Amino acid sequence: MRLKGKTAIVTGGGRGIGRATALALAQEGANVVVSARTQSEIESVVAEVQNIGQMKKVVKRLVKFRWIYLCVAFLISSIPAKTAKADEPQKSPEVAVIKKEVMYKKDLLVPGSHFHGIHGLTFDKQNRLYAGSVVGMTTYRVDTETGQVETFVGPSQGMADDLEFGPDGTLTWTSYLLGKVHAMDTDGKIKVLAEGLMGINSLAFKQDGRLFATQVFLGDALYEIDVEGKNPPRKIMEKMGGLNGFDFGPDGLLYGPLWFKGVIVKVDVDAGRLETVASGFKIPAAVNFDSAGNLWVVDTALGEVIKVNVNTGDKKVVARVKTSIDNLALDSNDNLYISNMADNGIYQIDTKTGKSRTVVEGKLAVPSGLDVLTVDGEDILYLADIFAYRTVDGTTGEVIDRARMQADQLEYPFSARVNEKTVQLSSWFTGTVQVLDRVSGQTNK
Repeated sequence: MRLKGKTAIVTGGGRGIGRATALALAQEGANVVVSARTQSEIESVVAEVQNIGQMKKVVKRLVKFRWIYLCVAFLISSIPAKTAKADEPQKSPEVAVIKKEVMYKKDLLVPGSHFHGIHGLTFDKQNRLYAGSVVGMTTYRVDTETGQVETFVGPSQGMADDLEFGPDGTLTWTSYLLGKVHAMDTDGKIKVLAEGLMGINSLAFKQDGRLFATQVFLGDALYEIDVEGKNPPRKIMEKMGGLNGFDFGPDGLLYGPLWFKGVIVKVDVDAGRLETVASGFKIPAAVNFDSAGNLWVVDTALGEVIKVNVNTGDKKVVARVKTSIDNLALDSNDNLYISNMADNGIYQIDTKTGKSRTVVEGKLAVPSGLDVLTVDGEDILYLADIFAYRTVDGTTGEVIDRARMQADQLEYPFSARVNEKTVQLSSWFTGTVQVLDRVSGQTNK
C-alpha cells in the first residue's frame, strides 16, 4: 500500500517485464495506466488486476493511432479488498467498459486552396483564362464566371511562372525552377523550346510571331526563343534590373517593368536599346496593353493597378487591392484580371470604378512550416506560408497576415520556429534566416 493515491504509466504492459511491473504496482495500491499492442493483452492484464483485489472501476479504451492499435486500460483504485465477514457476500468488481473510443481527433482549421501559389495569367481566343503555378508545378484553366478550376497541364511539365498563347494557338510557358521554356500545340503535344535558363520568368510573343523571354532573380537577361526549339536562345541584353512581366505594344516595342529599379521601360529587341517610359513605382511586377493601346501596370508592393500613358509617362491609380499582386491579363473585351500570390487569388478589376470581384481565392498560399505557442491559454500557430508569414488561431482557425511578400521585409519563408520573444523564419530560396519580434513583427536580424 506504499503507492496508494499515486498513478503509474506502464508502456508495453501486455507481456513480460511490463506486465509484471503493472501487476506489482497495482498490488501496492497504485492507479495504473497500461499500454499494449493488442486488446487481448490488455484484457488479460485487467483480469489479473481484478484478482489482486476489488477495483472500483476499470475502463478500457481502444485507440487507433497511425498503423497500430494502442490499447489502454485505466486501472483505478486497485486496492486489495477488505476481508469480508462470514455472513457478507463478496461483491464482484464494478467494471465499466468503453470500446473503441477514439482519443485523437482531426479538426480542419483552415480549408485548402486550388493553387500552391499563383502567378502568370493569359487568355485564349475563346476568352478562357489560364493560370500558372511554380511551386504547384501546374498550369490551370479557370472559369472566370464560376471560379471553377481544373488542371490543364500537371506536374512537373506544368510548372509555369508566365504563359502566353502564340498566333497559331500554341501555349508557351516558363518553368522557372526547371530552367525550361515549354510549348503545347493545338493537338496537346508538349515540347521543350529552351532549357538551361534557371530563373526563366516572363515571356511574350511579338506581333510577327517571334517569342521572347527573360530571366529574373536567378538571372537578369532578355532572350529570343526559337519557337521550333531547334536553335539555342539568342541573348539580346543583360543586367537590365529585372525585366519582369512584359508585353509588346502597338509600335512593336517591348514594354515591361524593371523590378529592382521601379520604372517601366521600352526595348527595341532588334537593336538592343532600352529607354525609360515611366518612373515612380515601388515594385512594378507586370504590364499589359488593352485594345486601345493603354498600358496597365500592377505594383506588387503597393497593391496598385495603374494606367500609364506610354507617350507622356503619366500615371493614374485605378484600383488599390491587397499587396503581393503577381501578374495581370486582359480578355478580348478588355476585362482586366490580376493574380495574387499570397492569397492564391484571381480577381477582376473594373477599370472604370476600380472595384474588385473575386474569381477564386484561398486563405493560405503554400503552407510549408509551422510552430505552435500557447498564449494566454490559447494555441497560436506561426506559419511560414512562402509568400506570406501568418498566424492561425488554434481554436477558431482565424488567419491573420503578419507579413506579405514584396510589401514587407520577407524572404519567401519555408519554415518557422517560435518562442516567447521571437519568430525565426528560414528560406532555402534566398538562403536566409530572419528573426522577428513575435509581438511587433519587426525584423531583428
